[in-house]
Amino acid sequence: MLVYFYSAKISEVFPRKHMLENPTSTHETAHKDFKNLCEARIQFAVDESSNLLENTERPLLIVAYGPMAGGKSTFLKDITQQLQKKELASIIFKLSADSRGDEIQQAWTRNGPMKATPIETIQDAYEYLEELETGIAALDEVSFLGSSEELIAFVQYAHEQGISVIASGLGAWFNGEPLQQIHDLLDHADVAYCLQSYDSFNPQIPADFTLRGVGIAPDGKILHSNDCTNYYPDMTDQERLNIVQRLKQIDEQTILDICNPDGFPGIERCFLVPSHPADSKFAIGADRYVPVSQKKFNLIYQTAGLNPPNQPPISDLYNHPAIRNWEEVGLS
Repeated sequence: MLVYFYSAKISEVFPRKHMLENPTSTHETAHKDFKNLCEARIQFAVDESSNLLENTERPLLIVAYGPMAGGKSTFLKDITQQLQKKELASIIFKLSADSRGDEIQQAWTRNGPMKATPIETIQDAYEYLEELETGIAALDEVSFLGSSEELIAFVQYAHEQGISVIASGLGAWFNGEPLQQIHDLLDHADVAYCLQSYDSFNPQIPADFTLRGVGIAPDGKILHSNDCTNYYPDMTDQERLNIVQRLKQIDEQTILDICNPDGFPGIERCFLVPSHPADSKFAIGADRYVPVSQKKFNLIYQTAGLNPPNQPPISDLYNHPAIRNWEEVGLS
């Protein structure tokens, strides 16, 4: 039985004095583009969550989700730093297989690496809670740490020890399908934030999807370190290069033209073509993932001769009262 979880709106759970109803001068900004708005939303989420955690009389579950590069890990880093200043102990857990940081005990954020405790699964985190005693347990890339049942059981156990949990992770697979873990955690969240990045091609608009690309070498060969694609191998090198040429016509900023992401010998650069919707949902190589708007997402797929996955943008993917409404706080 989950004794600490609430599904009510945040306004029904916390007194008004502990909530940031409207942006203060700290959050007000001339939103010349969505990039600035992203930063303002992250800061708002950090300030509000820190305020709630400092004033709560019971453990909380806070969830942050969105496409890649939306500031989810930055949110974890900034909020734990704020809480440490207020003498609230915290620990950040990361997936040990995530090697984006320079060290095993680092996780990557838009402001550089943050120290994190590597674990293979959520089961490895239990032992650290005994040392934490009270405070905050933060889970980076939460969807890859365990099943919904395992994650909820961990949150329940942490709450029983008087420990609040902050969970952040991708809100959808590369094809736009919702992640079950995020869906189920939202059912138990006290407050949640959809942290969107900006479109890699146009920072004035939001990124609705994380485009996963398959690397094509200058000679038309496929670059992948595992069997992560089952669509392009059936083509000839020239057929793949023809797709690359078509995509280059809509890639004026050369966003899809990247450095060799996986260190293949003799290959300096490759070009990303969209992964087929039937392919593996994620594969090794962070440079293969590009945050894009729904319009650009569909255009890239159509230009490659593929039907775009039929999914709503990340901002409309989940409907739960715990999710902060950015319009209500002047950050839309």
